Amino acid sequence: MFHFDSSVFLKNGTYFDGFYQTEKYFKEIRGELLKELTINKPLSNYSQNILGKIKEVSAVSIHVRRADYITGSTFARRPHYPRYMLYGLLQDCNRLHN
Repeated sequence: MFHFDSSVFLKNGTYFDGFYQTEKYFKEIRGELLKELTINKPLSNYSQNILGKIKEVSAVSIHVRRADYITGSTFARRPHYPRYMLYGLLQDCNRLHN
């Protein structure tokens, strides 16, 4: 579980570095973040083509953080890690189609 430390908001002129993995750090500026992170340019022809292909099928994307897989996470260093990922993916697909 992630720990939320509200005292970070009391520090002026501080450079923050790290992983802020809870929405509590960003909740008050949600609208501003969405505006900044929303793509407002039309997709290129290439990207439109790829998007069309994705929409034609039940598409899934998996992102594995390479550093975790190679050196970091205890879970990722387990030999059955790819099998765990596939199992979770199949469970999610079954829930979507049932």
